Amino acid sequence: MRFSRYEIRPDLCRACGACAKVCPKAAIDQDDERRFVIIQERCDGCGTCAGSCKLRAVVKRKGLFH
Repeated sequence: MRFSRYEIRPDLCRACGACAKVCPKAAIDQDDERRFVIIQERCDGCGTCAGSCKLRAVVKRKGLFH
């Protein structure tokens, strides 16, 4: 169980791919609609993706996640 996770806000993301390029776990990929998404099973929560996004589209959500 995790207490936080990173997500990409589709309303802010412009699909530049900066977050995917810097992710050390290759946890960011494009879905069928070419939107970037974080694959939670691969993400270790390091936050590198959030630091690379100039639009602040990658956000940290707090809560209980399975």
